[in-house]
Amino acid sequence: DLVSNETGILTHVAEDPLLCVVNGCGRVLEDFKRLGRVLDASEFSRLAN
Repeated sequence: DLVSNETGILTHVAEDPLLCVVNGCGRVLEDFKRLGRVLDASEFSRLAN
């Protein structure tokens, strides 16, 4: 509620936040060519090594 009140942006608290993260990661991996660019290249390089 605080975020909504302060920003005026409608928010929703997920019942299972970890599942939301996993689903989001899966979506990026399924369409990595298009969505991969949202990742910071230096952070991705660090994780790959």
